[in-house]
Amino acid sequence: TFAAWGNLKSKVASRPLNVSEVVEEMFNITIIPVNDQPPELKSKAPSLKVMQGYNAAITSAHLNVVDLDNAPEEIKYSIISGPNNGYVAAAKNLSRSIKHFTQADINSGEIWFVQDGSSSSAVFYFSVTDGKHRPLYKLFNFEVIPIVITLINNTQLEIQQGQSICTITNEHLAAQTNGKVSIILYEITRPPRVGHILLGNNRVTFFEQDDLVKGHLVYHMTNLSASQDSFEFMVKTSEGNVTEQLVSIIVRH
Repeated sequence: TFAAWGNLKSKVASRPLNVSEVVEEMFNITIIPVNDQPPELKSKAPSLKVMQGYNAAITSAHLNVVDLDNAPEEIKYSIISGPNNGYVAAAKNLSRSIKHFTQADINSGEIWFVQDGSSSSAVFYFSVTDGKHRPLYKLFNFEVIPIVITLINNTQLEIQQGQSICTITNEHLAAQTNGKVSIILYEITRPPRVGHILLGNNRVTFFEQDDLVKGHLVYHMTNLSASQDSFEFMVKTSEGNVTEQLVSIIVRH
């Protein structure tokens, strides 16, 4: 607010007591900032962990550039060299790779990495600029977590002499995976020589972990004079498998 009044040169300037002799007005003053701050990379090590064969969003927790003079929409990224284990895409069309996006796109969860299913990690080389200052050039690392299926139980089966049936449970066979698919399937690649694997009353070459947990699977020995047997199997999910394993079966005297 500014106040003005008339004052004779011969007198010392002082505000008149009569307010009618004073003119007061309010003025708006806008300060226009100078774009003198370059973009700053806040992410110490731009990177993203992604499960093998899956897609993941690149968020501001993974890649974040801040510029005090510019809005996120004005901070623009360009991919100079893409990763060799997938590609960067927009959420609205994950089937098509993109080369350009903004910090606002990242902040809103619109930028994704589409992994091609390989187990190797990779990087992409990018630049980022506010349009005025020299671009920043950095690497972004994609760390791929391989899908692993682990056999955590493979215990020898024992049949008491004179008996022909033994229930196979998850205490004998059990596997786990770090993947997102929960169904673990067992495939018998070489059946028992003197017996059969039964699910209910049916011979099977495939069964699931759930069948073991529920105690639905049995081994039936057909030659009671035998002292041992075995079968080979493979554990698999839709994401991977474990190489062939052997289950030993002995007759306990």
